[in-house]
Formats: sequence, structure tokens, C-alpha cells
Amino acid sequence: MPVNFLNLPGLDVVDFRETATEYHVRAKPKVVSRQCPSCGPTGKVVIHENKTLFVRDLPSHGRSVAIHLDVPRFKCQGCVKTFTAVVPEVDADRQMTERLRKWIGRQGLDYPFTEIAKQVGVDEKTVRAIFAEYVKELEKDFRRETPTILGLDEIYLSTPRGVITNIGDRCLVDMLDNRRKVTIVEFLKSLPNPEKIQAASTDMYRPYREAIQEVLPHVVHVVDKFHIIRMGNEALESVRRRMKDTILAS
Repeated sequence: MPVNFLNLPGLDVVDFRETATEYHVRAKPKVVSRQCPSCGPTGKVVIHENKTLFVRDLPSHGRSVAIHLDVPRFKCQGCVKTFTAVVPEVDADRQMTERLRKWIGRQGLDYPFTEIAKQVGVDEKTVRAIFAEYVKELEKDFRRETPTILGLDEIYLSTPRGVITNIGDRCLVDMLDNRRKVTIVEFLKSLPNPEKIQAASTDMYRPYREAIQEVLPHVVHVVDKFHIIRMGNEALESVRRRMKDTILAS
């Protein structure tokens, strides 16, 4: 087989076999970290034993890839602790390559977790956890665009969730975990350049109004005409029924 099957510069491939669903690759690292995690660079270490790590990698040609990675375990002569060598290309906690962990995160935006888990050969819970970490990383660099006209509404997904929109550009800004006042206030405070907001449109839900008054007192607050018309129609219907009952009773 070609030596560069894995295309991982830090690993040397020494053996290879395949099944109908998987590629199995035996490899060894070119370079490992010999630093004791307890003593640091001052620790003096020796090879204690050899260990084989089972590491998942990117799927290839419709098959999952498993790397059987031979690495040394070291013993620190200072603290007498043993530890497995660190391989830069491998996420030892996840038992997969770093590039697979990143790939799973990106794939989670477009494909079901169950499908990704099947392709890779890992548990769905692992995919779910990696995707959650990936989203947190994205959120660190995420910068919201503060709208000139802000919309606050809600959608029911098992429970009510606050929906923030940019009415001027007709696009979604964010969806919140709930629509409680404390959540709305926290979100409004997170917006950059709040002075840019000129108006806010909401329904008649009081926490929206209170949150806007608290955080954005300079903003013109209007109630969506849809809600005004709906309440007007409901009031008109109530009067109509009452008058009908009065006429029938006379």
C-alpha cells in the first residue's frame, strides 16, 4: 500500500488491511513528546513499555478508518509516574485524529449525527459532544450585526423561545432559549453599538416592553399591527356576540 495512505505527516504507516466496511492501518509516530505532565521539562524519563492506541480517522472511499497506533509509555524517574506519549495529530481523549474531530464538527452543520457516527464508526453521543464543542468555538468569533429596526417575537418549540429579527434586512438575528425578561435583557446588552437601533417592534408581551425600556430607553417601541388588528377583531367579535345575545333575549 502507499506510505501516504493516511496523509498525516507525523505518522509512518507500517501495515494495512481492509474489510468490506473498514480500513485498518498500523502506524507509529515520527515524533512524540517525552515531557512528564507532572514534572515538566525538568523530568527525566525512560521508556516503560509500548502501547497500541485505537484511533479513528477520516472515512475514506465510503469506509471508516481505524489506526492502530504504536506509541511508547514513559516512566518519569523523578516522580515515578508513567504516562503515554503525546502525539500531536491525535486527540487522545476522543481516541481520534485531530482532523477527524474538526471534520465531525463541520459535518454536524449539514448532516444528522447518526449518519456521521455511522460513517466514522463512533457512538452518536461522541458526535453530539464534539459538535457542541465546535459550536462553542464558533460562538467565540461570532459577531452579531446590530439592526436599525429590531423585531422581538417568539416561536413554540416544545416551550416558547424568543426570536430576534432584523426587520430592515428581513433576516433572523438569533433564537433564544426562552423569552423571559432576564434572557431578553442579557441579549440586548450583548448587542454591539446599541445606539444604532432606532425602533423595536414586538407583540404585547410585557417582558419585551420592560426589557426594551431598561436596556434601550432611546428606542421607539411599536406594537406590531398584526397583533393590534387581531385584538381589535377579537374585541369586535366579543361585542357582536354580546349584542346578539341581547337581541335574542329581548
